[in-house]
Amino acid sequence: MGNDGMGNGEGRVGSGCTEYNSTRYGVLSTWYWVPSPDTTCRRGVLWMNDEFEPIRRPPRRLRRIAISIGCIVLGIVGGLVVFGLIGFRRPPPAMSAADFEAAVARWEAHRPADYEMDVKVLGRQSGMMHVVVKNHAPVSVRRGGAPVAEHTWEYWTVEGLFEIIRTDLEGMDQPERAFGTPDVSQLVQQAEFDAELGYPRRYRRAVLTTGDAIEWEITEFKREG
Repeated sequence: MGNDGMGNGEGRVGSGCTEYNSTRYGVLSTWYWVPSPDTTCRRGVLWMNDEFEPIRRPPRRLRRIAISIGCIVLGIVGGLVVFGLIGFRRPPPAMSAADFEAAVARWEAHRPADYEMDVKVLGRQSGMMHVVVKNHAPVSVRRGGAPVAEHTWEYWTVEGLFEIIRTDLEGMDQPERAFGTPDVSQLVQQAEFDAELGYPRRYRRAVLTTGDAIEWEITEFKREG
């Protein structure tokens, strides 16, 4: 290694080297690497008669652990923010028989002959249904992009969804027979209907004692013509 006569030499960071601050003429200069007593290390830049003060820094392992913990904390915070902005939504409002009948009446008065809609089904049989209706009759129903059996198409039209809600509503009169619980207070029926057309934009029915539930959301509705 070269030296210019003043103790200078080209240095590098090596295992076991000690880091120092150097003060010359009262001015703090650059970082310096010099060998620790128990290791061999290429000598860093040294000035004759300089005063050296050791730099105390956390061990690399502790710095790595601190960085890892920081990344984990940031990831958790970011996930909570995303969940708060996207994942969490208030449930639909409680539904009464009068709410349901009013929505059905709006649909029957204003329903389009042709429409398409996407129905997001939640729960144990979750999936995305795409429904196409022409002249009041279903012509295509796909689940996750794959066609479903034609004999099930009617269930996924607006009229079919209304029929599911009506069946649940009637079951409230005989809860043990319909839902397996005699306590009607353990039943939840919530719905949000479109203000103009009346179709069931969101629906949820749950049995709190058993955890049995059905839920859907019409995420997109397009009428044609």
